[in-house]
Amino acid sequence: MFAALTAVPSAALADGGNFTLKGTINGFEGRYIHMLYEKDGNIMDDSVRITNGQFAFSGSIAAPMAPRSLAVGNYNDYTNRKICFLYVEPKTISVAIDKDKFNEPKVTGSLSQVQADSLQNMQRAKRDLMTKLREEQKTLKDAAKIKEIDKQVDALQDEMIKEVIAWVKSHPNSLIAPQQMNIIMGNMTYDEIAETYAKFTPEVKKMPECKEIENEINTLKLLGPGKPAPYFRAKDMNGKMISPADLKGKYVLLDFWATWCVPCRKSFPHVKALYEKYKAKGFDVFCVADDDGNETKWKAAIQKDGIGMFHHVLRGLKWDRSKGLAGMDKTNDISEKYAVHYLPTKYLIDREGRIVGKFDDAQLDAKLKEIFGF
Repeated sequence: MFAALTAVPSAALADGGNFTLKGTINGFEGRYIHMLYEKDGNIMDDSVRITNGQFAFSGSIAAPMAPRSLAVGNYNDYTNRKICFLYVEPKTISVAIDKDKFNEPKVTGSLSQVQADSLQNMQRAKRDLMTKLREEQKTLKDAAKIKEIDKQVDALQDEMIKEVIAWVKSHPNSLIAPQQMNIIMGNMTYDEIAETYAKFTPEVKKMPECKEIENEINTLKLLGPGKPAPYFRAKDMNGKMISPADLKGKYVLLDFWATWCVPCRKSFPHVKALYEKYKAKGFDVFCVADDDGNETKWKAAIQKDGIGMFHHVLRGLKWDRSKGLAGMDKTNDISEKYAVHYLPTKYLIDREGRIVGKFDDAQLDAKLKEIFGF
């Protein structure tokens, strides 16, 4: 889809305005460079030809800052494109792109970009180490060594998430803070999210990403320990309508997963062991899969992983991908009700249908031991 970035008088925009992006680039003379951005759930595309190693875009944004992507080649083909990401503000901004480091543009004139670069540089060493560990892992055949690298990578990821959370908390006046918070707030408690958001400056709260944070706060209010588990009923793999509410009188593990989620499926042997250990005491498992687009693959994974003894439904997300993000229908989306941002996500529900909490595997082990006494 091609759409021009039409200039709009600054006064007509809600704290946004007009911007000009002037760029230099080597190695792509005469080719088109695309500026990509999201509007009303659709990916928009403006393009200009690179002439004498230069290009320029102008347009408008409706907020104090907006993310943009620049791409050369077929940007829908991950194997045949060059792409970088940057932040524009309502002013004149310059960008210099080196063909050999396309994904590391040098941007001047955007404070948001300076902050984003600073955050990226802070975590560069950990990202490089993770890449090195994964490359080393590909050469290994020893299962124990492979597992050890998984643990190292997981630990690095946890450290990086904690760093981003700390950064967001310490930058309440940053326009990129809401975007960063949207990425990691699934790893934050309700109190952390509410307190962090309350400290955002009025200008930052005008960013569109803040709407998602407000929705998260409102949802998490209903998901605290002791709160009734949000109700839903959906078709299982045999076409029967089922609900966790049908299992009242049992402790129920609500396990959000997907066939494509490696950690989810690696977790199933552990969940099966817990089920065998506690089922006689009133413990059951209810699985919600993020595979609405491929029921055949979903059912095949259940059979392959040997988890047919659990209760299974799909999350209920309808998505007409021809309409982009605007084609998402979350009316019956179970994951939305439970603020699921990453997989696997596991909630424990008590015998009365109240939420005990959200747990990882180790925490779940401890909680079930506490509940059942062994």
